[in-house]
Amino acid sequence: ALELLPKLDGVDPKALAKALASGLGDPDLGVRAMVVRAIGDLGPDGKALLPTLKRMKLDRSQVIRDAADDAVRKLDAAK
Repeated sequence: ALELLPKLDGVDPKALAKALASGLGDPDLGVRAMVVRAIGDLGPDGKALLPTLKRMKLDRSQVIRDAADDAVRKLDAAK
C-alpha cells in the first residue's frame, strides 16, 4: 500500500488518513494489518489515529497487535 503513496501527489494527507481509517474495521486480517502499517507511515498526518491504534495494540490477533505497536512507535516519533 505504501508504494502507492508517492503516486498520490496532490491528495490531502488528512483525507488519506481518514480514508485509511475506514479500513481499520475490515473483517479481513490482512487488510487491517496493511491499513495499520500505512497509517504508521503517514507521519504527523496519522497522529489523529493514535488513540485508535493504541487500542488496537490489545487486538486478539498478534499480527494486528504487532502492526499497531510499530505504527504507534512511528507516529510517536514523527515530527
